[in-house]
Amino acid sequence: DGDVFLSIIRSNPDIAMNVISFLAGRIGFLNKKIVTFSEKTTLEKLAAYLLEKYRTSGSVVNASRTKISEEINVGRASLYRDLDSLMEEGIIRLEQKRIIIICPDGLERKKI
Repeated sequence: DGDVFLSIIRSNPDIAMNVISFLAGRIGFLNKKIVTFSEKTTLEKLAAYLLEKYRTSGSVVNASRTKISEEINVGRASLYRDLDSLMEEGIIRLEQKRIIIICPDGLERKKI
């Protein structure tokens, strides 16, 4: 019942803050998904994904290619092709399950 929930929230500020934190995290997650899915090409989706990771975690992205392809909803072959392209342009470097972002500005140009 909504009244019981509101009563709990009103009487427990710690619970209220935890709920707000959880909801804020979900909103951020969904906003990232919307941006990723609204990009047109695999390269644009990949660039947006890598830029988001760069902004939140720094220049090293620890994720398998399979996981990335699932997260941005693209085929692995297309993903590999675009990763190779970004590497040839000196925008990223690949190391096993890590992607090192060398030139975030290059990613920004790709996602436009």
